[in-house]
Amino acid sequence: MKKAASVLLSFVLFGCAASGDNFSGFKKPQGDNGMVYVYRPHQFIGGGASFKVSIDDAVLGVLRNGGYLEKEIPAGVHFVTSNTEVSRVLKVDVPKSGFSCVKLEPAMGLLVARPIFSAVDNDTCAFEIKNTKKSE
Repeated sequence: MKKAASVLLSFVLFGCAASGDNFSGFKKPQGDNGMVYVYRPHQFIGGGASFKVSIDDAVLGVLRNGGYLEKEIPAGVHFVTSNTEVSRVLKVDVPKSGFSCVKLEPAMGLLVARPIFSAVDNDTCAFEIKNTKKSE
């Protein structure tokens, strides 16, 4: 019985982790575009939760524990969103030929984990995102 519980707990904690390719560096956008990266460092608290992330109402993907999403978009102001019990929105200014990073950290809500977004500087992003895997 203890072994079955351990297997189930492992699935719950790690089954929702990102499983794509390891982050391999920031991409160079084309023309007047910029890149936006939304990432979530691997952590135990809220580890089983995943979050559907959108940019300007277009779904970017589902961000899993220890994962990242990326999108080339026109430079300028954009809105990154995720909805669970509550809707969270972060305004992001994406630079021409550059990149912006958004960190998502889960916080416990009444029934489910809630997304907490924060804009992070490029050095912090480069340090934290290198340990993530692509989410789909």
